[in-house]
Amino acid sequence: MILDANTLRNLEIYKNSTNGQEYGSLLWMLDHTNTQFGRRELKRWVGRPLTDREEVAKRADSVESIIENYQSVAIESTVKLLRNCPDLEAALSRIHYGRSKRKDTYMFLKKMNEILQFYGDLPDTHVQINPSLREIFQDLKTAATSTLRGFRDLLDMVHSPAAIDDTSPEHVTSYFNTKFFEYHLIQQHLENISHVEQQLEAELKDIRKTVGRPGMGYVTNNKEPYLVEVRNTQVASLPKDWVKINGTKSVSRFRTPPDHRPEYGRKVVVHPPDRTDRGNGADRLLHTCGSRLETERFRLGLHANGRTRRYYQGRVHVPGGAEGMQHHSERVRTAVAGSTGRSWPWNEHNGRLRDSALHSAVPRYR
Repeated sequence: MILDANTLRNLEIYKNSTNGQEYGSLLWMLDHTNTQFGRRELKRWVGRPLTDREEVAKRADSVESIIENYQSVAIESTVKLLRNCPDLEAALSRIHYGRSKRKDTYMFLKKMNEILQFYGDLPDTHVQINPSLREIFQDLKTAATSTLRGFRDLLDMVHSPAAIDDTSPEHVTSYFNTKFFEYHLIQQHLENISHVEQQLEAELKDIRKTVGRPGMGYVTNNKEPYLVEVRNTQVASLPKDWVKINGTKSVSRFRTPPDHRPEYGRKVVVHPPDRTDRGNGADRLLHTCGSRLETERFRLGLHANGRTRRYYQGRVHVPGGAEGMQHHSERVRTAVAGSTGRSWPWNEHNGRLRDSALHSAVPRYR
């Protein structure tokens, strides 16, 4: 059932009628979730109540089973694992649209591997609970040991020290290691950067002669590398074509025209001017990794923002035409999505699984 705006307001589902805040509303009273994606699912539950009696009974039985078996290894460990979990649902959506940062992509892969490793090592004897929930944990274990094993390969492609520090140039140039499936492209970029750096060092020799300082070197200021720093008393004797970048009361920092050109070339290699252009620079490599990640998601049948079928038809080639599409739709129905019903009820209108009692503890990825 979809409640209209007046009903949501009059029943104080999301906000109270006194000051329009969440405090005192039905959502505020019921919300004991530990994750952002669990809270979003609870909000959908509250705002779109079920009308089918069997589905209501399934959801109630699953929730009751979680309460009764909260101290079990499977449920208690799941809650601990996801308590401080980042918003995996939002992270996967950003990866889908090519808007994920390198650090966020790495953190997503790392957390996903922790989750998959836990469910892959979970003994069957620890899942003696409600049949519906037991089926979910068994499906999670199957996904961790077979369908989603490729996540480990994706994580192994990333050089973790460079992935964490997003302020250094190595965050871009050394993000992927030699295990990356298109490392030869990275090697080409590294060779281009090395060539540019050689040009900069050659130009430095001429700069030293101009300013009369044999031991002079480049300086970096405000994330601007390869600057020539001289005292303000020397500025008048410098060539007129030198470009001033910044300065203080005592020193000024310049970049010579020959020096400016290779530095710009280095920026083009390391930081492409247009981040939407997937055809050049290191950003294209990150997008390629994201595409591989989307392929792994498609193999499992995960969906993004409820646009499952349009995403499959527009972004991923499905072998076998319509029959292949139907086959993969069936896989979505049985995906690891945190659903509680044995039949994993499917909403034909918007392509979403309708039920998910474990969503506050077990993530439902898109």
